[in-house]
Amino acid sequence: MRHNTYEGLHHNANELSAFLFTVDTFILSLKDGSIIQFKPDNAESFKNWLVFNKIRDCSKDDGIPPAIKINSEAQKPSSRSLLSISKLYNYVKQVYTKKRNN
Repeated sequence: MRHNTYEGLHHNANELSAFLFTVDTFILSLKDGSIIQFKPDNAESFKNWLVFNKIRDCSKDDGIPPAIKINSEAQKPSSRSLLSISKLYNYVKQVYTKKRNN
């Protein structure tokens, strides 16, 4: 395995922005704003690859810097950043609901 690619994933690490893991599927946010699903053969190995490549884990980091959260005088996060997080959350919610109903 090369460090910037993962078998079966049609995107390089440098194209990825963030991820969430739900049930058996990774929800990946791409830097171009797209959101995709990926089911690796080995979830633990894939997560390790994401961490190695410093892809943000949305379950641990919402992408909003602590200074902005703490300091009300600080500049607000960009609308693009908030839209991406909101889009990712809604997508995960939709996927989870589909899986629950099946």
